[in-house]
Parts: sequence; structure tokens; C-alpha cells
Amino acid sequence: MDQIITYSHMRQNLSSIMDDILDNHEIVAVTRGNRPPVVMMSLEDFKGYEETAHLLSTQANRDALSRSIEQARGGAYEEKSLNEADKG
Repeated sequence: MDQIITYSHMRQNLSSIMDDILDNHEIVAVTRGNRPPVVMMSLEDFKGYEETAHLLSTQANRDALSRSIEQARGGAYEEKSLNEADKG
């Protein structure tokens, strides 16, 4: 966790905290009293976490990723531009 702040601090500094989150990909936990903390992060980072969770959600996906990583480490890959990759 990049920062842990209080709800009061967050209320007083919301705009600058949001800017830090967006500009620096920070993750901020916000505490308030005896309640469990909540987490603030950019939508872009959240989507990245969701994608990672999906990719690792099944054994078949984990196995395919492991094979791909081993192939890449062994030099078995082709470099393509984004335009080439889109064409298949």
C-alpha cells in the first residue's frame, strides 16, 4: 500500500490525492473510525488488477502463461509492431 490516510485527511485533500493516484499509480487506503479501510486507485490500475485476476483464475490459464513465459525465456518469440500484431 502506497499510503494509508484518514477519512478526514482525504476529505480535506481529495483533489490532490486523486491527482497523485492518477499521476503516480498510487494506491491509497482510507481509514475511518472503527470501520474497515477502503482502497482508492485509478480505474486503469483497477482494470489491470481485474485482468491479472482473470488470467490467473483457472489452472489452464496459469499453465498457458507459464508455458509462454518459459518459451520467451528460451528465446522462442517474435517481435512485432502493434500494427502487425493486430493483423494476426
